[in-house]
Amino acid sequence: MNELIKRLAKQAHEDVIKNTPSVLVTKEMYEQKFAKLVAEAEREACAKLCEDSWMAFSRTPNRRLDITPFPELEYVAKVIRARGEKA
Repeated sequence: MNELIKRLAKQAHEDVIKNTPSVLVTKEMYEQKFAKLVAEAEREACAKLCEDSWMAFSRTPNRRLDITPFPELEYVAKVIRARGEKA
């Protein structure tokens, strides 16, 4: 199993136990918390990809174009991260 998935599952378990009286903990609570953590990790990975994608390459293999930063990608990364704040 992917180490990230294991870490998120453990974190979901710890968060639910820490924030809920034990008699009220349900399987659905774990699933909801786990899904939220996975979505957060996915948003962060996508935002990071946008921030790191500042080079353009030609369609011709092994031929690089002029390298220019794309400030628009920083905006896209902010928008991706902001989606988690609306939830």
